[in-house]
Amino acid sequence: DEPSLEVNMPRRIRFPAENPLECVGDRKIVYSDIDYNRHMNNTHYPNMLIDFLPSPEHYRVKEMMLSFISGAVYNDVLQISRASDEDTFYFKALNYEGKTCLEAFIKTEIQNNDIR
Repeated sequence: DEPSLEVNMPRRIRFPAENPLECVGDRKIVYSDIDYNRHMNNTHYPNMLIDFLPSPEHYRVKEMMLSFISGAVYNDVLQISRASDEDTFYFKALNYEGKTCLEAFIKTEIQNNDIR
């Protein structure tokens, strides 16, 4: 009986047109990633994406938004693409069929000024 919450955020991630996505690697969905439906557990996606930051040990995550498009299943190999714009990294994960599983962005700040 409660009214719906108004959420002020886009339903999909807007990728910067001036910085195209580039493939940065693949990630196989292993048994420890999946839930009882044999899909990748949503709580595993943030850690997966952080592993695809350049020199992740030099960044602190300030904000993250994930848009789940379709499920990744056990033994899928996701192709991870990334673009960046100042302090924000944009990601897209495609499954073996070329379907988008996930779109996301991660806003960061540099922990160590030696790398960027």
